[in-house]
Amino acid sequence: MLTETWLTQGSDACITECCPSGFSLLHTDRKGKSGGGVGIVTRDSLGYTIIDMPHGDSFESVVIRSSNATLPLLTVVYRPPSTNTNKFFTEFSDMLSQMLLYKRPILITGDFNFHVDDSSDKSAMSFIDICSTFGLLQHVREPTHCCGHSLDLVLSNEVNVADLNVSPLTPSDHYYVSFHTQGMALPTIPTNVAWRRNIRSVSRCDIFPSLAEAGLVHSNACTSNQPDEIVAFLNTGLQKAVDAVAPLRLQRLKACNYPFLLSKKLDKMRRRKRKLERRFKKSGSAIDFKNFKAFLREYVGELRKNKSSFFHKKLSSSCDDPKKAFKTVNFLLNRRKALSAPSNPDACQLFSSYFVEKIEKIRSSISQPSCLTPLDTHSPPSLASFHAVSNADIIRLVKASKRSSSPADPIPVPLLCKIIDWVSPSITNAINSSLVSGVVPAAFKSAIVRPILKKPGSDPELLSNYRPISLLPFFPKFLRRWLPSI
Repeated sequence: MLTETWLTQGSDACITECCPSGFSLLHTDRKGKSGGGVGIVTRDSLGYTIIDMPHGDSFESVVIRSSNATLPLLTVVYRPPSTNTNKFFTEFSDMLSQMLLYKRPILITGDFNFHVDDSSDKSAMSFIDICSTFGLLQHVREPTHCCGHSLDLVLSNEVNVADLNVSPLTPSDHYYVSFHTQGMALPTIPTNVAWRRNIRSVSRCDIFPSLAEAGLVHSNACTSNQPDEIVAFLNTGLQKAVDAVAPLRLQRLKACNYPFLLSKKLDKMRRRKRKLERRFKKSGSAIDFKNFKAFLREYVGELRKNKSSFFHKKLSSSCDDPKKAFKTVNFLLNRRKALSAPSNPDACQLFSSYFVEKIEKIRSSISQPSCLTPLDTHSPPSLASFHAVSNADIIRLVKASKRSSSPADPIPVPLLCKIIDWVSPSITNAINSSLVSGVVPAAFKSAIVRPILKKPGSDPELLSNYRPISLLPFFPKFLRRWLPSI
């Protein structure tokens, strides 16, 4: 991936001599002036071609795409130091928006002429913020110029960059940057699978025998009066009941079919396209190939037209619903909600130690006051009695709650809503036992902590870039919502 090649349209002989056998240089020269030029040397078997990515004149670039949909878009950028910074930010952001629409991993290298190693350089920090907004991670941490600044950068989105090395080249004032991409050499298309329960096909009658066998349809089935034992009895019974009718199975995730793909005209064109493709593959005729390519262009044009119309209507209809609008924009920009994690195999233990130490530091930084000033306060009201929760209250709370579940729940919340009339006595007994004894069960104080990146594009290897999110079970929320009404 080369910048400032100084090649022109008449440099074919030079390009042929420079490229090894089986490789080609995909190049864009500077228009109207000498110097400049960017290019990428690619292996012919990868099927990379240049795609049209128009932008302004604040920088030079070449963007190439492989016929293998799993390989990333490769881009080389050169920004002359004399160009207007704000104009470059606008035009570079527009190009990134176009690249994200291809829904592929992205790898960008080049000479940006920003001192990203200098935190006091406002232009460099603004550029890094723009990259983070588009989910790009900057990997160069060493000087790449003889004056000691990092000008040549490596930016990636969903590409694992490893073994990055910077070494000086004597003929140039810029240094040579080398790296490897892990797992990107002719990858196979992964099969998306997940452990799921088929609860949609489960009816109330299917699960009732398992609930009765577990003793959850009666409030006095558990003989203990200890809150921890009652909650453990409830969770175990529900877990066994749901495992009996809807066990966890490994299921393949189905792709979403969007309405613009299901029109009658597109379906008819899709069948004709496949027919022409089969005819060409069978005959190998140049005429059949020409007919297939011509109709393929017509089909792709119609598909893009339908897609553009579909999302235009969707965005127009969601002007008053910001949540729906952002969801549509995130889909168009390929902002997936993928969970990031450090590559260390002991990441769970590292996260646990880091968050515990962080809490201890916060506590130690809080200084105790030298003297306590007595306050003239009134005596608080006494709580002599309270109203216990009833079955009707539990049913009302469940039906008014959101249907979102936590991995710590013994039963999916949508299925719980179907059987709440039967299991409400057991849940009522568990909540009242906690209120009477004044003890919160240990299961109610446990949660699954899922660290997420504070900002998209942050370095996933730094634990300080993560924020802990607690996924609470469903039952403790009943106790929290009932207490204010006592």
